[in-house]
Amino acid sequence: MRESGIKESIIAPHFQETRMKGIRSCLACLVLLSTPCTVFAEDLPADTYFSLAVTENSHNHYGENLLFLHFREATSAVPPANSRVVVATRVQDDAMTIDGEFREWDPQRFVTVQGRVMNNYPLSEYFDARPGAIRVAAAFDSRHLYFAVDFEDANHDASTRRKEWVYSQGRWRIAPHVRPDDKLPRPVNAAEEPEGAESEDRVLFMFPIVDRQDLFRDGGLGCAGYCHPNLKEGRDPKTTPVGKGSAEMHTALPGDTADVWHWKATRTNPARSADDGHIDFAAGAVEGFKADPGQAAFEDNDTKALGMADTSQPAFVNREDFQAGRFSTPGFASSPVTEENRLAITPDMTFAEGTTLPYAMHRQATAGRGDVAAFGRFDPKTSRWTIEFKRKLVTGDPFDHAFAPGPGATPPVTRPAVPGNAMTGEKLFKERACSACHGDEGEGRFDKGRWLFPRIQRASGALIAKTAALTRPERERALSFLVTEAGRPVENVMSHVPLTPQEAEDIAAWLQTRFLARGQ
Repeated sequence: MRESGIKESIIAPHFQETRMKGIRSCLACLVLLSTPCTVFAEDLPADTYFSLAVTENSHNHYGENLLFLHFREATSAVPPANSRVVVATRVQDDAMTIDGEFREWDPQRFVTVQGRVMNNYPLSEYFDARPGAIRVAAAFDSRHLYFAVDFEDANHDASTRRKEWVYSQGRWRIAPHVRPDDKLPRPVNAAEEPEGAESEDRVLFMFPIVDRQDLFRDGGLGCAGYCHPNLKEGRDPKTTPVGKGSAEMHTALPGDTADVWHWKATRTNPARSADDGHIDFAAGAVEGFKADPGQAAFEDNDTKALGMADTSQPAFVNREDFQAGRFSTPGFASSPVTEENRLAITPDMTFAEGTTLPYAMHRQATAGRGDVAAFGRFDPKTSRWTIEFKRKLVTGDPFDHAFAPGPGATPPVTRPAVPGNAMTGEKLFKERACSACHGDEGEGRFDKGRWLFPRIQRASGALIAKTAALTRPERERALSFLVTEAGRPVENVMSHVPLTPQEAEDIAAWLQTRFLARGQ
């Protein structure tokens, strides 16, 4: 039996939040937490919806596109399990230490989110995504908002070797992507060789700034409407994984924008920060996912990327490691490289076989890009990340969501979708005639160098739901690359298919079990 993820008794369908004379209704307390009411002061930040996702090695992407952040004074009430409601309680100023250890957090304050697969790529060029559970808690003081995030890594490693340099046979190379742990459930495409280089574990928060499309409301799509909202023309499946470069990230309406906090295990964690960015409207194949103004907490350790040479190789080493002669040891893994300890590589330096150097160098983030402090720890015994976040409630940056007093969002009453059932999805795929265009296995139809109908294996439930929706602003852009035989854009892209969010998740669960090897 599926769990709804939120108890009907917690949020009643008739409930509407009220604010009268700066005090929140006691009904809100009773309905949200089924606990005696605490009177709310008028300076509490406004409630809001937000999104949360975690990523294993940047390829196994799962989370919840619509959570509800509810601010209230301190309470002894225990939040409901598996709820979409994350309660932020007031704490003393500067009582929280951002060290990834959760010492100041009450374990009972955590909410378990049953994350769904959110990777919208039709076919992962790496390995299949799997749903997973995420524990999250929130708190605030007079100046700052705090989050704690806890999850088990899907591949049971810290994934901190993004694009790592390795010295092999007399030259520097980028280390290849490593296969998942053989002890874990094998992906559908286990026989395929993984593409590309190692990446990193990540955590992503998204908060609305301007939301004319109403994605961040009860029943909305949240980040699913902004991240990878559209598909673009994929490459020939005989030579390239279909998912590579097949999605765009931007809002669907001009003017809409959202705040993004992006913690990255390799690039931002050593600098104790998260990359503060935003996503806004962009047309065509242009990315709308952008960094806020300022200097990032990292830069590439790559001579070509730094403009130092026409070819790529590492530009710097850790000074202390070099002076201690550690690079003469075969297989030595370098210490982090920072602005303060880096030493330029010169032609007379020698390195033993298997020596590795980091691709990312760390420094202090500045201006808007450094607004979010964050730090995480990975426990190899439990394979869990514990990560803490801190940001000012109001930064004054137009690219940041302001957690300020004012009218709050209405709490959720809609039953959320949960990870899908593949057997139900297979039945629905046939009943709704999806195979008529996309093939019996969701393999799509590629002919004469172009896609007549896209391959949808590994598609997420969110992508299916919004592409089949009846009224989605500019929905035809989801598959805007499709053209008629005469070379003109398709007038009606995918007629409306009546699907509930849960049915879309069920279909996605089945499609995520489908796979055709490259060249088929």
